[in-house]
Amino acid sequence: MRENRDQDRASLSRDTSNALTELGRIFDKKKIEEQQELAGVFGEEAFKLAHNLKDDGKGTKILVHAAIGGIMSSITGAGFTSGAAGAGLNEAVIKEIDKIAKHDPGAAQIVSAIIGAAAAKAVGGTAGAGASAAASGTKWNLELDFHAIDIRKNSEDTMLKQFDEEYRAQSEEGGDYPEEDIPFALHRLQSANDTAKFLGQTPLAAELVDVFLDQEFSEHGITDVEYTEHGCPVLTFGHDSVVNRVLREAPFNKELVKDMMETEIYRNGRVDIPTIFTSYNFYTKGLDAALGLGTAAVIVSLRKGEEKVEAKIEIMDNWNHDLKEAFLGGFFFKDAYVLQQSGARSTFAYRTTYDVEYPLDELN
Repeated sequence: MRENRDQDRASLSRDTSNALTELGRIFDKKKIEEQQELAGVFGEEAFKLAHNLKDDGKGTKILVHAAIGGIMSSITGAGFTSGAAGAGLNEAVIKEIDKIAKHDPGAAQIVSAIIGAAAAKAVGGTAGAGASAAASGTKWNLELDFHAIDIRKNSEDTMLKQFDEEYRAQSEEGGDYPEEDIPFALHRLQSANDTAKFLGQTPLAAELVDVFLDQEFSEHGITDVEYTEHGCPVLTFGHDSVVNRVLREAPFNKELVKDMMETEIYRNGRVDIPTIFTSYNFYTKGLDAALGLGTAAVIVSLRKGEEKVEAKIEIMDNWNHDLKEAFLGGFFFKDAYVLQQSGARSTFAYRTTYDVEYPLDELN
């Protein structure tokens, strides 16, 4: 029995050492801004991995969450000054791991694995080092608490299930279209979108149509693609994408933040970072928002300071068309529907996240 414990301890020590090596790579970057961005990606990925753990009924998931939270507090508290990730941070990480290792060595190993995996993705992830928050495409300058993280993750899961169900229903509906209809629909939709891009009035809607037409899911500033159970592609548009830029610069963000500040969870002041998940009507927010979004899901986390309010906004939507919309909305929607139902083009769901802030006196 003693031998097994020694083996477990040796294994945990090795895993922890590997995790610290990966974490240290974040702070090898010379620029403080890069360190901040990579630490943000690390935090997002670590919390996602912790959230996705299966509940074993023994409290392991809670222990892991608490440890990750403690480690993130140490990282953000370091201030990102030169040498901040030295012995002090390593000591904090080891302390958190040792704290739960006494009660649950298995949970401690999970924490070590999460730290290593999350740090590795932050530094060498799909978007690359120095990208603005890599996979999520946003600067992680709001230090989200457990309330905000859980609501955001649960809300995302809810929308992914909805996207999957819509995609399944769309696939089952099918459509029998003459083969000669496909090139005609493609040409007409492409021509209409070329005109829209030339006029420049609907950059968001035009970009989404381009994604639908060319199906280049590794282009357009897309930083991640995942697939639902029935195969619906869910695209993440990063910070450098047209989609993210247009949305984060949109005038409606101020009104959106003001609307969220009217919710009960914000007004009662019981949580530090109130987070709201709702369906939002963009039809009244201008032509581009109406065409590109219509009604979409929004997840908004708010943090109020003495002089300003910061908001982390995530928008999630499904780019597809139903039969009624197709035959009442003109040839543009009909052509998109023909391509969608014939299987000539795949529809997709998408999300993008960005941060905005406004002076309090502009919101009152």
